[in-house]
Amino acid sequence: FLGYKSESCMRNPMLDSDSPSDFWGRKWNRLVHAVLKRGIYKPFRSYTGSPAASQLAVFVASGLFHEWLVHACFLYKRPGVDTSRVLLWSNTAFFVWNFGVVMCERLVVGTRLVRFLSSITPRAVVPLVIVMCSLPMAHWFGGPYMYGGFLEDYAKFVPMIVKI
Repeated sequence: FLGYKSESCMRNPMLDSDSPSDFWGRKWNRLVHAVLKRGIYKPFRSYTGSPAASQLAVFVASGLFHEWLVHACFLYKRPGVDTSRVLLWSNTAFFVWNFGVVMCERLVVGTRLVRFLSSITPRAVVPLVIVMCSLPMAHWFGGPYMYGGFLEDYAKFVPMIVKI
């Protein structure tokens, strides 16, 4: 329109990722990835020299941002919202868990077993396995949004299937 080309923020992360690090690093929310890479990862890496510590700092920073978002924007001073079920630090714990998933991937990625499994696994199964790595702790991320009343606000504008 004005001579600028927009760039896609997501690159189909749920169906097109090859690994947890591909999901988080190249497909999911590329805008935030670029900001965290410039603002956290690169300065931390130049200071520590450690890629793993720098990645941990990025995941923690993302978790802290989500904590702020949930607690400052959705929970406080909302009539009728019982915040006692919202766990403080659960979003950060979710992102630290995913850091652990990425680190485990790095440890096993070149092994014979993983190369063999990669050669026989249908392409359609790979994204499912990647999502299943985070699914056991998804309640750490989604819980504050559910218990904080965010989904009720969302349901006012977006049709949803609900249990009656």
